[in-house]
Amino acid sequence: MTKEGKKKKFDRKAYMRDYMKKYNQTDDGKKKKQEINANYQKSEKGKETRKKWLAKNPESVQKSSEKYRKSDKWKEAQKRTTERVAILIRQGYAGAIKALRSDLDLTQTQASEETGVPVATIRQTERGAVYLSEERLKEYANKLGYKDDIVDKIVKFKYPVSVVRTHVEEELANYGIGLYEADEELLRSLIEKSEIKCPLSFEYKTCYGILISRLRNEVSPLSLTPPLLL
Repeated sequence: MTKEGKKKKFDRKAYMRDYMKKYNQTDDGKKKKQEINANYQKSEKGKETRKKWLAKNPESVQKSSEKYRKSDKWKEAQKRTTERVAILIRQGYAGAIKALRSDLDLTQTQASEETGVPVATIRQTERGAVYLSEERLKEYANKLGYKDDIVDKIVKFKYPVSVVRTHVEEELANYGIGLYEADEELLRSLIEKSEIKCPLSFEYKTCYGILISRLRNEVSPLSLTPPLLL
């Protein structure tokens, strides 16, 4: 074959290289590349590679971290983390509020009709997004047929979010971990530990075993006496 013929020979590798280069610029290509990268990062090989790279490039890590902390993305991440931690802190309280109606086999809508409290408020409270004022809680519980002693028990789960979060952040700092880096299991453990220290509820500490049983309707918190809440 002549030199001229060789030049005209189809170069499959070059063709595929050009094709993939163009494909990666499309929306589908970019999406596919992100999926592949995300799956690799989650894999054991990806985690090990990242670990080695971080160890070899401390200066790059520091610069990237500083740049990220100045971004809007960082602010949004911090906001989401703060909200997530706040919800975890309110879980004991939220579980007790949910039990008020679930022990009566009422839906959120039915509880709203019985008490006049909006469904959205009930939903947010049972999710752990907010606390009810003691007056609102008393009114809600009374209209469902519960006495004030039940309200007093539930109030004991009303931990001050900012105080507990500060304790958690201090504990995480001892591990060299930021609040946004901690997984849920570690956060729950530190929240429980911090709630025990909380001066406003020293005698009442969250027991997640009781909480989980309560949410599964295996144990009713409304029949628990104060010593069992310890």
